[in-house]
Amino acid sequence: LTFSDEERTKYAGQELKVGVYVYAIQQANVAKEHTADGDGCAFCELWKMLIEEHPDILPPSYFMEGTELSLMGVPTSYWFRQISTINNTLDGEQVSIGAYATAAISSIKFLYASDTSEYEGYERATNNGEPVYVGAASPTDAKTPLTEESKDVKNISVYIKKSDKTALYYDCLYDLAFVSEGTIYAPENSSCFMCMNPLYMSGFPNLTNIEFSNFDTSYVTDMSVMFAGCSGLTSIDLSGFDTHNVTSMSSMFSGCSGLTGNLVFGSELIITGSNWTTENVQEMGSMFYHCTGLTSIDLSSFDTSKVTDMRGMRGMFEECSALKEVIAPKTWGNCEQTIDLSEAGSSVSGSWSPSSTISKNTPGQTFKKS
Repeated sequence: LTFSDEERTKYAGQELKVGVYVYAIQQANVAKEHTADGDGCAFCELWKMLIEEHPDILPPSYFMEGTELSLMGVPTSYWFRQISTINNTLDGEQVSIGAYATAAISSIKFLYASDTSEYEGYERATNNGEPVYVGAASPTDAKTPLTEESKDVKNISVYIKKSDKTALYYDCLYDLAFVSEGTIYAPENSSCFMCMNPLYMSGFPNLTNIEFSNFDTSYVTDMSVMFAGCSGLTSIDLSGFDTHNVTSMSSMFSGCSGLTGNLVFGSELIITGSNWTTENVQEMGSMFYHCTGLTSIDLSSFDTSKVTDMRGMRGMFEECSALKEVIAPKTWGNCEQTIDLSEAGSSVSGSWSPSSTISKNTPGQTFKKS
């Protein structure tokens, strides 16, 4: 995090509290407080220390206590705010997820309460004996669950159990189940839903499984950065997703480096159903940014006719370093935007044929690197 000259002058000498991108915890052994100075250095207090001092503070990355400074200006998912407060006894051991919330999660399920077999062996997540809740279980709540005003909506129960998986820096990971008597509604603004810091793609890096058995997306208009940084996922089942109202999918799968091979929407990597459509999507920029495992992407089913902004498709395949084949969208309408394949990177040698530019003049055409 860096400051402009104006910000450095305004906040010089002030101590700022900021929760940092969760990977920082993995890289540091000591939490230190830093003070802003005229040199504009990056400064922060590690999230673990912050949450101990301010347990009500919103995690993670850009939030600053007691200042008007906003470096990133993006919504952060209140959905997962409360999982950092989980303080359970599991198998006779005290479990406090705290600062490590997102990186400590191996599996997530969205379930109906009646699906008891799906969360058998899980325990009710608590914080000092009080049940932990998240999310929205009504269409009304689904309108604003990312805002300060609705952060305390408490109608979806959280269950937890120890996972049989481990990861670098983590001797134990955890599985979560979000359970409701009725339908669980995704936020209207689901930007950053599974991503706590879109700038650094700090999502759920050790998440290997996510199940949307009870998850209604029909109210969602923004899915930008939704799964960014979920690098452990090798497939994503979105077969129940309704995207008819979605206008932004920018960076939706950024940093999903665990997706490898040939991507065809509706196939095994990203499974979609009859209600998956891009007909109203206006922004697709950086949609697959840093998906380093993908070798082929088939966008023939995409409708890009609503993409009109100059940034609408910018960087769609940036840093997709293994990419060597792309099938262009078939439906363009009057869309004047282009997709630059040269941004994909160069770990695969050769040049793009018939060209490195996808546009409305190349509907459904196959581009290969050779």
